[in-house]
Amino acid sequence: MKTGMRSVLLLAVLLCVGMAQASGIYRWVDEHGVVHFSDEPGGAAAEEITVNPMVLPMVPENARGRSGAAAGAAGGQLIMYSAEWCGYCTRARNYFRRNNIPFLEKDIEKSAQARREHEAAGGRGVPLLVRGDARMNGFSEERFESWYRR
Repeated sequence: MKTGMRSVLLLAVLLCVGMAQASGIYRWVDEHGVVHFSDEPGGAAAEEITVNPMVLPMVPENARGRSGAAAGAAGGQLIMYSAEWCGYCTRARNYFRRNNIPFLEKDIEKSAQARREHEAAGGRGVPLLVRGDARMNGFSEERFESWYRR
């Protein structure tokens, strides 16, 4: 994946997950030319950037779901309905980040809209993963890989 696309995907993930945080976001380029974003400076070359948390960057269709683990995946944006206390949600979140899988997380206990969407999608618990018309309840890496590649 191109460095620019990686940057957009990483920024989208940071914005979706860290919208509640008011701290700054820092950007820097490492010695390999990879652009990084974080809530902590990544060295002397890091610059603080200003982001409007209500405006999320568009992720191009051909960049969605691309990773070493699921390189052939297609089918739309991955949405995870979650709850803060959910251990499986944490596992899924960490897996997605580790594998550069872009996702939008919606906490059903903090958002009435997210709860309504979760119920409308037939959610029986968390995490509920939704991608296009496909649904997956719960999380395991093996089940996710099989489901995500369809």
